[in-house]
Amino acid sequence: MTAGARAAIADPRNEVYVSAVTVDAKGFTHLPLTCHQAEQSATLPQHHRDPFDRFLVAQAQVDGMILVTRDRNIPKYGVRTLPA
Repeated sequence: MTAGARAAIADPRNEVYVSAVTVDAKGFTHLPLTCHQAEQSATLPQHHRDPFDRFLVAQAQVDGMILVTRDRNIPKYGVRTLPA
């Protein structure tokens, strides 16, 4: 993980969420996948074939969040990202 991502996660001014579609949210706020987010993922362009990555993009879009990722395809969706 990059130093910038680590600093953003460690910053107490930031609320850090972990999606239900990725990992257990130990120590972080759990972000469940809603029906609205799942529906949003179905409308996304096919920049990514992985449905779980598309769920993450939809969550970031719907909730106005920054997505920490190493995936080079994610920024193609126009979501704010922070390199992992």
